[in-house]
Amino acid sequence: MSLRSQLEELLPELLPSDPAQAIKGTELIRLVRLRLGEEYSDASLRYHFSFMASEPDSEIAKVEPVSYTHLTLPT
Repeated sequence: MSLRSQLEELLPELLPSDPAQAIKGTELIRLVRLRLGEEYSDASLRYHFSFMASEPDSEIAKVEPVSYTHLTLPT
């Protein structure tokens, strides 16, 4: 399974839905590593977070400067 696919499954479980509770990218990397192990570099994870956050239907949104939060998707 690709890193992107793994993140799409994992991020909704890790990220808060409230932007006020957003977590920093370094904390998100730590949480992802607890689940996925050390297979991917910090740079690779950050790249995927940034790319995914730029997509309107993504599970993740960037909160300036470097915090991320889970988007509430329409039902």
